[in-house]
Amino acid sequence: MSVGLPLTQKSIQPLHTVSTPNMFSSSMTPSPLDMSYPASGSSSMSSDVSSSCSESSGGSGIVDKVRFHKTGQVKAQSVGLLNFVLGDESYILHRDGAVLGKYPSMILPPEFEDAKKVLITIHLNHPSVSGEAGTAIAPTFVKKFLNDTSKTLSQKFPLSKNQLWVRPGDLPDKRTIQFKKKLWTLSTLFRKICNTKWPKFIISAEAEIDGQKRVEISPEFEVRSKEQGHKTRASRGLAATVTKRRTPETEIRESELRLLHADIVGRRDQMQAIQSENEDMSVRFGFIRAILNTCHAPQAEKLQDMCRQHEILMRKWNS
Repeated sequence: MSVGLPLTQKSIQPLHTVSTPNMFSSSMTPSPLDMSYPASGSSSMSSDVSSSCSESSGGSGIVDKVRFHKTGQVKAQSVGLLNFVLGDESYILHRDGAVLGKYPSMILPPEFEDAKKVLITIHLNHPSVSGEAGTAIAPTFVKKFLNDTSKTLSQKFPLSKNQLWVRPGDLPDKRTIQFKKKLWTLSTLFRKICNTKWPKFIISAEAEIDGQKRVEISPEFEVRSKEQGHKTRASRGLAATVTKRRTPETEIRESELRLLHADIVGRRDQMQAIQSENEDMSVRFGFIRAILNTCHAPQAEKLQDMCRQHEILMRKWNS
């Protein structure tokens, strides 16, 4: 019997966090969890309350409130957004931009760390949206095993196309969920439905906490293809460029710089591939040990000794 042994690689941590305002409220098939209850952090306000764009750190602090059209409530933005850009009206995700290790991510509230499972839903946040035409497709997790877990749970707890399951215990820090950047639904696809140039989305996280169902939301955000190159630097709040004379020396240095940058990008991709393989093999290793612990045959005891020896080696590598 061959046993797959995990590699070792320290995880790459995100550099900074931003939280975003408004998403999509869509009518969909009923959620496996009931979202009609009054969630924590929500309050009743008049319908003319306007949502504002704000910034928070890591999604842990409640900074502002936004109208969540799915429930008609004005709720606190306690789900954080990571690697989104601050725009004029809301935060923006340029899905066709370079990733460079900064995957668009959401950060669950601290109270969700011990939840058995969390329902992630993306909503088109607009009062007139309804039906299948107003439902966006949920993004894809960066980690393959998280996608597999969501599919497995969906067999028992069915999902709509804008929903995903995640178990906080499967996350490195039990809170940060990374998504692939190029698989988000564009805001422009819903212009006619919402009758607005840039429709906005919201991500909701739903779980059972201390026997009570809770729904928390992110700020609103837009999904665009890429930042338009024709915009002037001044319109983007940047300093004007200074034209410099090109010399043979600067040309040579720029060529060397491009090669170094390409090498850095390639090595970063290799590190991410190794990290992903390491996490996948670690899950398999834990699964094998769990099965062996239920066996009492002599062969199983020998395999358990091999697993213990390998675990000691992994500790030395990580020390």
